[in-house]
Amino acid sequence: MYFIGVDHHKQASVMTVLDEDGREVKNGRVPDFRRYVEEFLRPFRPFVAVLEAADRPTSWRTCSESWAGR
Repeated sequence: MYFIGVDHHKQASVMTVLDEDGREVKNGRVPDFRRYVEEFLRPFRPFVAVLEAADRPTSWRTCSESWAGR
């Protein structure tokens, strides 16, 4: 299981991936286009994502559930 923190912005999100021991595995700025987000998240399934407060979290949640294989 991986844990992903997401600081979502209008054009790009900053994502940090932690493993089960809390070690940082990957960190990066990802353009807010599905293909880039999928590419960033692909190696880290299953995962739990935590989204920093945003004005449109529902759309991100819907996409992230499909990326997580739900």
